[in-house]
Amino acid sequence: MSIVKLIEIFSAWRKGMVLRKRLKPFDFGEISWKSTTGSTNQDLLLKAQSGRNQLSVAIADHQTAGKGREQRQWISEKGNRF
Repeated sequence: MSIVKLIEIFSAWRKGMVLRKRLKPFDFGEISWKSTTGSTNQDLLLKAQSGRNQLSVAIADHQTAGKGREQRQWISEKGNRF
């Protein structure tokens, strides 16, 4: 199943479970998922600043305060493919 297909049909929780299973053989870091968050990038930055130096993935069904290129506001509506 392609990543695009995962994004289209599963909740953030389900996507996280599938990714965790697929990345386990690679000793990948933490995979976290939330129904709603301000910004997945901000969540990952906070983890990095706390000294957790491992590859991580943050997934959310809905972002309320994300930032795109050049600090442009990024809001992903619940159920959006991003």
